[in-house]
Amino acid sequence: MKTIICTSLFVLVFFSAIAQTKKDNFILGGNFNGALNNKLITGITTFDYKSKNYQIGISPKFGYFLSDNFSAGLSLSYLHSTSIFYQEFYTDKEYTNAFLFGPFIRYYIPVAKFHLVTDLCYSYLYGFNKSYMHGLNSNHEYYPYTTNQKITQHLLSGGVGIAYFFSQNISSEFILKYDFLTHMEKFMNSTSAIITTIHNLHFEIGVHYYFVRKE
Repeated sequence: MKTIICTSLFVLVFFSAIAQTKKDNFILGGNFNGALNNKLITGITTFDYKSKNYQIGISPKFGYFLSDNFSAGLSLSYLHSTSIFYQEFYTDKEYTNAFLFGPFIRYYIPVAKFHLVTDLCYSYLYGFNKSYMHGLNSNHEYYPYTTNQKITQHLLSGGVGIAYFFSQNISSEFILKYDFLTHMEKFMNSTSAIITTIHNLHFEIGVHYYFVRKE
């Protein structure tokens, strides 16, 4: 008798959990993210160096379940980052504010109130960067220097994580993501540009609301 009751409760919980990710449902939510990364810089004169980069962002998103457990949608993100570059003769601090937008797809694997989540997305970024440099010139004289730049990025990212459903409509999630992107900085009133390749690992914490279609 206990076995029957336990089995019935498991089946009830399992199928109530997968109801959120059934075909024709909608999802609305947002994620908070933070990251540390390293950069490889290539420019007019090729040179390599490591840098420290700290970033935070928020990413509202809206999606639709094309089939059970499979959704697609659009996201719009705001990003702020601070980068510190070190070379032998100078230090460069950069502050960036930017917006990203693009499509995403997701697949859910339900396990009771938990769902394993796989996520893949593409984003285009447009923003502005302000840089404060301090160092030595060719005559070994100290100088401060400030630049303003327009930046664009093409970003492809994939991740895996866990979503936990507090109720039929609300979940929280934790996702670990890997990013690969190309980043271009163009100096204001100039044709000069710097192209950056970035490999980035970051986490996202989010809350989502599921509009469950009534049968």
